[in-house]
Amino acid sequence: MKDNTIKKVINYIKKYKIQVYMSLIFAALSVAMTLYVPILIGRTVDLIISKGQVDFKGIIIILIKIAILVSLTSLCQWFLNLINNRVTYLVVKDIRKEAFNKITSLPLG
Repeated sequence: MKDNTIKKVINYIKKYKIQVYMSLIFAALSVAMTLYVPILIGRTVDLIISKGQVDFKGIIIILIKIAILVSLTSLCQWFLNLINNRVTYLVVKDIRKEAFNKITSLPLG
């Protein structure tokens, strides 16, 4: 029974392949950027050698990169949510439309 339901949902989603692919791209970008931030933080720590030996220019450059990455990650996640909500809305709309058409075509008796 689960397989049948999943197949039906996938059939409804097939109409919106482009949006699903875009959603996957934004998800991958978001994950990649999120995973890159700790690497940058590690590089920042490496620039702090000892007391009085800190490369502030290097740290500022890396902090700017981190800020840009966090902003881009947020933007990707926003687009991801927007696309997913749109696809969900359209699939539910299609299901309701099909159900309504089926109900209206049934005889009253």
